[in-house]
Amino acid sequence: MRREFLYLHPEFEIKDFRDGTRYIDFAYIRQGLKLAIEIDGYTTHASQISRTEFSDGLIRQNHMMIDGWKILRFSYDDVKNRPRMCEQGSISVNSMGRANNIGS
Repeated sequence: MRREFLYLHPEFEIKDFRDGTRYIDFAYIRQGLKLAIEIDGYTTHASQISRTEFSDGLIRQNHMMIDGWKILRFSYDDVKNRPRMCEQGSISVNSMGRANNIGS
């Protein structure tokens, strides 16, 4: 197991702007970097949601960014069929955070 995965928290709970509870699929928190990794299934997130749920998802993401989260979104198909690509994207964000001295 890579050491980096020790910092990965599944189903990470956060508070939203209304003090409600939201969950991030995976949170990576280290050295001032707050990275949310979301995995979206096509049927759940694209084809079977209402307009209200769609808007709520965008508001949720915007408020997470305002609260300092960087967000990576992957489709379930990409995680399943191209896991290396997803891993590289996550590693790149972590590397950018260190290069920009996030948290110092």
